[in-house]
Amino acid sequence: MDLNVQDCISVSSDYDVFRDFNTEMYVFLKMINGKKVYIKLTYRNKVVCLSFHESNYS
Repeated sequence: MDLNVQDCISVSSDYDVFRDFNTEMYVFLKMINGKKVYIKLTYRNKVVCLSFHESNYS
């Protein structure tokens, strides 16, 4: 997959205590196979995908 800066719609801190506390989360919207897809990633020694699904954003 090819994500770039223009696909990023949000950067925020992850305060979920069940995951690594206070890491940055990156949210992307990307067109894949004709569908807008929501992708949420974080970085903890490697990239971790927290969410990947068809977007509800218009």
